[in-house]
Amino acid sequence: MAYNFSRGTQIIGDLSGSDDQDRNTGIDFEENLIKFVANAAEVLIVTGSGRVGIGTTTPDYTLDVAGNIGVNQFIYHNGDADTYL
Repeated sequence: MAYNFSRGTQIIGDLSGSDDQDRNTGIDFEENLIKFVANAAEVLIVTGSGRVGIGTTTPDYTLDVAGNIGVNQFIYHNGDADTYL
């Protein structure tokens, strides 16, 4: 079942939303895809194939970030205790 977000206050199952004054923020449920929209731009995409895109509508990897990433600690390589960035 596909559900496209609508404008205004909605209560659907566990989802609830309040009125978006500019009418440009929402969650768009499509077939095998969820889009999080802010300021009328698709900012986060979750695909049915297990990929997440931030700043991209077509993620090529499990996590695909189109832009800079800020990290306060280390990024670890799974299965290798002494390899990190």
